[in-house]
Amino acid sequence: PKERNQELLALLRAGVVEFACGPHAQVKCKREKACFEISTLSRQVDVDVLVKGMIETFYPKRDNSNLIRNMLKRGLIRSFFNGDYHPGGIDINKNQNPITTTGVPVRNLWALGNIVEGPNFYT
Repeated sequence: PKERNQELLALLRAGVVEFACGPHAQVKCKREKACFEISTLSRQVDVDVLVKGMIETFYPKRDNSNLIRNMLKRGLIRSFFNGDYHPGGIDINKNQNPITTTGVPVRNLWALGNIVEGPNFYT
């Protein structure tokens, strides 16, 4: 959500939070210093706290909310698949409209965020 992003930006600007390293980082526990070491080929950083900075993948058929369960039951949404692979999320068209179990877009409904991360590949 917008507010959480603003809070994160404030923490970054204040130097409280840092995005330590990029892809392929390795993490080691340094007991003698009571911290963690994050390293890549180009950088090494000691940190006090590690935060898993991602949201769990959304799988419609595993979701417990009444809204999603009812939409699935009524056929208003269906799970997104790339061939036989289900990366998560619901199926949508290029306008972000959910696609029903019969393959028809729901033109007066839009889906954004984690629920469509599978087809959109964004966070």
